[in-house]
Order: sequence, then C-alpha cells, then structure tokens
Amino acid sequence: MEKNLTNDHVEPVPDSELKSCKPGKVWYLPLFSVTQQKKNKTRLVFDSSAVYSNTSLNKELLLGPDVNNQLRTVLRFRMKEIGFCADIESMFYAFRLYPKDKDFTRFFWWRNNDPSQEIIEFRVKVHVFGNTSSPALANIGLRYAANNNPVASDTVKEFVTHNFYVDDACGCADTEEQATEILTATKEVLSSNNIRLHKIISNSSAVINNFPTSETSISTSSKNFEDCSSQQTLGVEWNIANDDFVIRCNVPERPFTKRGVLSTNNSMYDPFGFVSPVTLSGRLLQCSLIPSKHDNPTIASLGWDYPIPSEHLPLWQKWKSSLSSMDGLVTIPRSYIPKNFSPVTNQTLHVFSDASNEGTGHVSYIRSINQKRETHIAFVAANSRVPPRSLIAIPRLELCAALDAAISAQHTASDIGIPPDKMHLYTDSKIVLGYLTNSTTIFSRYVTRRVSLIL
Repeated sequence: MEKNLTNDHVEPVPDSELKSCKPGKVWYLPLFSVTQQKKNKTRLVFDSSAVYSNTSLNKELLLGPDVNNQLRTVLRFRMKEIGFCADIESMFYAFRLYPKDKDFTRFFWWRNNDPSQEIIEFRVKVHVFGNTSSPALANIGLRYAANNNPVASDTVKEFVTHNFYVDDACGCADTEEQATEILTATKEVLSSNNIRLHKIISNSSAVINNFPTSETSISTSSKNFEDCSSQQTLGVEWNIANDDFVIRCNVPERPFTKRGVLSTNNSMYDPFGFVSPVTLSGRLLQCSLIPSKHDNPTIASLGWDYPIPSEHLPLWQKWKSSLSSMDGLVTIPRSYIPKNFSPVTNQTLHVFSDASNEGTGHVSYIRSINQKRETHIAFVAANSRVPPRSLIAIPRLELCAALDAAISAQHTASDIGIPPDKMHLYTDSKIVLGYLTNSTTIFSRYVTRRVSLIL
C-alpha cells in the first residue's frame, strides 16, 4: 500500500467529496493480499467481483474487445538467433481512470497508512488488477502509446503490437545490435508515456550488458512462460545459458476422484505441444476414469468427490510418475536456426497429420535454408486430441486430423510470417487425399464441411 501511495495510484477521498456524491455513483471494493509462492511476492488485489445487492463492479463493466495476442504469438520469439524478453512494470497501473470514475473504486484503509490511526475512505486512481475491463484497456493503451508517438519507428510499433502477451514482451533479432536497438527504442517510446519496460533478459550477454542492472533480470537464469497460465505446473522454461526450452513438470497432488483427475489434466501447461503424446495419455486415462453411463455405469454413477475404485489407481499413479521422471529431461532449442546459420534465404513450413482409434494429432516443422545451401529442420508445434466417444471410422478420424493440421498450419504461418505458398501439408490417408482432390462425387455433409474448411 505504501508503494501505491508513493506512486500516486491511490489517494484519500477529500472530505469535501465524502458526502457530495450522488446515490449510485459510488462503489466500495474489498481488498486482500495474494502471495505467489514461487516468487515469494505479495500483491494487493481489489475484489471487483464482490457482490452487494445482486450486483458488483465487474457486472457493471464491459469486457471490451479481445485485443490481446494469443500465447502462440511468442512463436515469433523463435525465428532468429538472438532472443530477448522484457516486462512492463505494473502494466494496469500505468493507465489512469477518468476523474468521474474514481469513486467507483473506493475502499477503506488506515489514515497515513498507519494501523494505529482511524480507518478512512480511499479511492484508486488507476485501472486495477481484477477489473473486467482492465486487460482490454491496458492493451489498447499500450498500443496507443506506441502507434501515436511521432518518434516511434515502424519496428517499435510492430514489436509492441505483435510481440506482447499482456505485459510480457518476447522478441528476436539477427544480431545483438538489432536486439539492443529494438529494446532501447521501445523503452524510450513507452517511457514518454510513463510506461516502464524493464526486466530485460536475453540469450546474449552483450545485449544484457547494454542496459543497467536495474533494468535487467540478470539475477535470474531463466524466463518462465508459466505466468501466462492460471496453473503453474507443466511449464515451459527458457534456459538462457543453453538457449533452449526445458520442460518442468510438477504434478499437483489431488485426491483420486473425478474432480482430482480432471484438475490434474487441466493443470498441464504446454502451449507448444512439446509433450503432446504424454498429455494425450493422460486424457485417454481421464476418459476411462470419467466414463459415460454406457461405458461404465458403476464409475459414472459416482459423485465428483467420491473415491474412484482402487483397482484403477496403479495405472493413474504410473502415468503421474512418468510425468515426474520427465522433469528437466526434455529440451527443445529456442531458435529455429542454429548459431552462425544466418542469413536464411528460404523457409518452408511442413505439417503432418495422423489418426488412430486412440487419438488424432498433428506436428509441424520449419525447414530453413541459408546462403550456403545448408538445411536445418526445427520443431515448431504439435497437438493431439482424444477421439469422440462414439465409434468413428478411421477415414473420418484421418479427415479430422487433416482439418486440425490445416487450421494449425494457417495460424502458425500467420504467427511466424510464412506465406501460403511456403506451406506443405501431409497425410498418409489416400482416402483423405481423394476427398480433397475429388470434384465430382457428392459426399455426406460431415465430409463435405471438413473438406471445404481444409481447402
């Protein structure tokens, strides 16, 4: 709270305004503290969802447009040899409320921040974490600060618009000089609007050394993307020393119930699909442990918090043990190209799909060629799905896998800037290839729709 007062984020309500507000123009927020165990960091949260008289502040706020970049956008972070990250300090607090809206964020606190004094009314002057509208407004404000700055270059505007996930920036460059220039220019543009870009980290020590220690994260050896997920269990960690991603797996302890099984599976965080075969196994187990009434009426009749029969426990424990043993063993190079491979003259995206009775899946790779005609292949992303409970023929499952691959290829190519004529999609199903090349036969609506989407 002292930090909020010092930075002019909150203020005592003037005595002259305590009784002058019209009814319905004031709202009071409860507040509480939340401690992030991993960082041992405590922050105050204003509870905008607290209900009084069947309403709350969040119920009265509009969500706003979803302008935030998707997490897959950080695929751009892998395109070049030099990778770097940065963070905006207290992003929501960088944008102030209109004066007429401040009284909707009143709260009670001790006068002069001294618990020995009486409790008085304060109010927040900025957008706070927990407000429904804060994410959209902060993202719009951040882009406005860059795009409407007369000294901002096109590179800075592009970086701010496409390389931020909420308050985290992830970018890359061909050289250390380019990386330093992008970060320096972006810091200057944002600082002119009182937005601080800090916690700079890179796989290049030369980039880090171009900034004072107060602006870097040199005290840490890795940049975690787990903070983008509500569950910090199966995260992707960037080891800057080796410039690769390391799979960290901390399986939460949950009761062996339907709710516990579902919670364990949902807690896995794997945005790139590095361990899709392993997570697919967990979802297949989930289908057998949370079956339909037709598959296993005995288990299906159990409540969500009732113990699942013990004969199923060994298989579940074996799968969880395989997750734990995987911790730290799987590494994926961060960059799509190795050191001293640049400049790249041609890149193509190759996406493979396949299916079986156990599931469907696809995986994509990027193929790079440099001026010396050397070739390098790098893993991009993957995904897998559990097949529907109802029995579906293999050709239809192959068609579903091909559709998922086509959608993924389009999104991935858009994220990393590969034109459509540089994409290649593969399937080993001649029936699917026949569907796609046939122009005379009329298929069922199920097939026709998916073929149309793929094409």
